[in-house]
Amino acid sequence: MVDNPGHNGGDDSNETKKIIPEIIIPNEHSERGGSAGGNEQQLILSSSVLPERIFIMPVESKPVFPGMVFPLLVKEGYAANLIRHVRHHVPAKIIGFVLTRREEKEQKEDDIEVTRRELFTHGTAARMVDYQEDNEGRIQAVFQAEKRFRILSSLEQAGFLVAHVAYFDDILHSSDEVKALTLAIMNTLRDLTRHNPLFNEEIRMFLSRGDLSNPGKLADFSASMTSASREELQEILACQDVKKRLEKVLFILRKELDLNEL
Repeated sequence: MVDNPGHNGGDDSNETKKIIPEIIIPNEHSERGGSAGGNEQQLILSSSVLPERIFIMPVESKPVFPGMVFPLLVKEGYAANLIRHVRHHVPAKIIGFVLTRREEKEQKEDDIEVTRRELFTHGTAARMVDYQEDNEGRIQAVFQAEKRFRILSSLEQAGFLVAHVAYFDDILHSSDEVKALTLAIMNTLRDLTRHNPLFNEEIRMFLSRGDLSNPGKLADFSASMTSASREELQEILACQDVKKRLEKVLFILRKELDLNEL
């Protein structure tokens, strides 16, 4: 992840207000046609709405998929500053995780403009659900990945990357082929548990639910469990069509199984 040691993340709350989703609702008096203040409106901030402008966390190893729950352990630099900033100034607690095009960057880690140009266009919005910081400044934050997005534009704001994003849903047309792909992936996952004990617990817990009604979620989970290349995984993340995503995931799962059977 990108470091930015020079930013303290403490004095840009005015900038943050532009990023929080705003919902206008009539107040109690206006609904009843009340007094002179009846035309006033109440401004509330919703923590459940995914904002269209979000802070970006560059990721170097592999993309984050919706449905993942994952911890981040950081102490200093861009990641730590961003997590602290979002915790204190963003009610929705949303950060967008986006893979960088190169795993090992040649530029300085605090060069945000260079990093911005090297991000892939698709990422995942994740909500911070837990935060702990010890006396030495080490942060342990837990995130719940929620939804895919595409970056429409991005800029540097107050020392952080900020992007205007569009969220998108899965495109799923139920068919016998989708059902067959879903079953093939589940069977391949079962085969993998027999060869790779490291994945046993997570895969078995997922398969025990036996939920075939969400093949997109199955594809995302399966992809996240593989050792596929970061480029292959990014291609799966960017795939909105569930049938095509299932095909890509089944291909890399079978490669994974072949490697484990050697």
